[in-house]
Amino acid sequence: MADKQCPVCFEALDDKGDDGKPDNALMCSNKHALCVDCVGRLAEPTSKCSPECGMLQYTCPVCRMEACIDNFHLLVITKRSWAKAKECFPCNHALGAWVVRE
Repeated sequence: MADKQCPVCFEALDDKGDDGKPDNALMCSNKHALCVDCVGRLAEPTSKCSPECGMLQYTCPVCRMEACIDNFHLLVITKRSWAKAKECFPCNHALGAWVVRE
């Protein structure tokens, strides 16, 4: 279950996602939800990731786990919403594995 607010800026996290997860948040591998604005501010270039990842990562401020940001998640950050990011693709098939949110 997602947190109701971002642990960094305390912004409320929407429960408007199709899958019941916040539409305006990304989650680390330990399921800590951060608003897309904070993930965008925490993201930094890295050489640890593969080119497919988009070469950005952030460290979750709650558990200190590093997470890669792939190109679709970067679009989510830019659009500030999962739903708005998905609108950029004509069909879910174009999204491939990115449709599944962790």
